[in-house]
Amino acid sequence: MICSSSNAQGLPSPGYYLSSKVSTINFDQGFRNLWGPQHEKLDQGSVSIWLDSNS
Repeated sequence: MICSSSNAQGLPSPGYYLSSKVSTINFDQGFRNLWGPQHEKLDQGSVSIWLDSNS
């Protein structure tokens, strides 16, 4: 006996976009801007960025 499931998990149908079902917000709405000059350094054309536990 062969059974098939009509609600099997697989790839979404063409034209289905998850983002159309989930609301989004801008990055700065979800996170306070704690960025400052103490987190970056420019040296001869290269950029260094520091992330710490306060970021």
